[in-house]
Amino acid sequence: MGWRVARHGDKEMSGAKEGAELRLVTPGEAIGASSGVRAGTGTLITGDNIIATKVGWVKENNGVTSVDPISSAYMPRSGDLVIGIVESVRNNLWFADVNGPFNGLLPMSLAPWKVEFGAARQHMDIGDIMLARVQEVDEAHNIVPYHERSWASKTERRYHV
Repeated sequence: MGWRVARHGDKEMSGAKEGAELRLVTPGEAIGASSGVRAGTGTLITGDNIIATKVGWVKENNGVTSVDPISSAYMPRSGDLVIGIVESVRNNLWFADVNGPFNGLLPMSLAPWKVEFGAARQHMDIGDIMLARVQEVDEAHNIVPYHERSWASKTERRYHV
């Protein structure tokens, strides 16, 4: 049994009303009237219309119209649990790759240890792996994780290749 691929004009494969059609939209395309519905992810309201901001499939659920992108990178959100690989260390913070569009910044004030200024490498160094919960994603797209756990200690380094 192979995978079924949805094509434009096919009926919705799951999760929508019987007979609902898949509708592919592009950024700037009017999806429909904004009266009685709210704009979800991938959309915005301009005048009396809901407009697509991404390429993807229109989805309507509980009065919210959104666009599910055809493909997208992981976008971290507050509360997400992420695995970070330390890429850079400064005097008072660590930069970690969390497999998102931007790095996570872990300040020493949010670390589970007491870290003296300038001693960050004594606790985690480049290549160390951490489990962290995203505390916030700020307007500059910085991910501020709250450290949960390290898997590699100073005596047992695990480098990401």
